[in-house]
Amino acid sequence: MKKKDGPALTRAFTRALPLAFLVFLIGSTWAKDMQIEIKNHLFIPAKMTVKAGDSVTWTNEDEDPHTVMEKDGKFRSGALDTKDTYSFQFTRPGTYAYFCTMHPMMVGSIKVVGKKTSRRQNEVLSPAK
Repeated sequence: MKKKDGPALTRAFTRALPLAFLVFLIGSTWAKDMQIEIKNHLFIPAKMTVKAGDSVTWTNEDEDPHTVMEKDGKFRSGALDTKDTYSFQFTRPGTYAYFCTMHPMMVGSIKVVGKKTSRRQNEVLSPAK
């Protein structure tokens, strides 16, 4: 490296640092996709706390089919075969108790914290590939 390259590298670093920090801040505020396994006739973990705007994806790891249904019907999957997934985006704070309609002893809950997001709650059912 030539002696003259030092100031140019310092300027480039000085300009890039604020941009890198901004990318870090934006990335840390994006919605997350949290995972719940359905295994051995259990939801793992059975309780979870997420922020408004986050999604939760349930994946059936059992040989038996299962469902995911909120006790008041706010969300409901169809039958999930092995490796099928069901996702739901939570936009409103509150506690959502859910269970498997095929095995009612299988229960769980999602606590949503933070401010309501402007996005509508939505769901996605993805069969295994």
